[in-house]
Amino acid sequence: MVSDALHSKGVAGFDETNWKDNYGRILMEAAGNAGVAALGHGNVAAAGIGTASAGIATSAILPSAVAWAVSETKDRDTEIALANIITNTVASAAGAAGGLAAGGSTSIDALTGAAAASAIQQNNMSQQMAVAVEIAEIASKVLGRVVS
Repeated sequence: MVSDALHSKGVAGFDETNWKDNYGRILMEAAGNAGVAALGHGNVAAAGIGTASAGIATSAILPSAVAWAVSETKDRDTEIALANIITNTVASAAGAAGGLAAGGSTSIDALTGAAAASAIQQNNMSQQMAVAVEIAEIASKVLGRVVS
């Protein structure tokens, strides 16, 4: 919510559709998950680094995931579901890798990173995926006319 408010006010670093300008949101979410891990006596580094690595990976893959989903079907709900599956899979994998790298060598560190990353991705995309799909649909139509 804070990240969305900052983005709507034009503050740089909170644009989730562009991985190069998403650093503020990624850092804020990573710090939040690290704080929750600290309160729960969890692995702070695994939660924080897992969330950050997933934020970068998800922001980078989002345009391609949405473009692919739009090319596969013309049903908006299916497009949203396909894009969410891809981005959540990427978030979980990147979160697990980040958690494992930060936490050492235990599977619980990987799971901590994956769980934190997946939760953040689901929250962010629940509000944003429909807009991303709509943009991809428009782009597909425009590009289709240009190519034809």
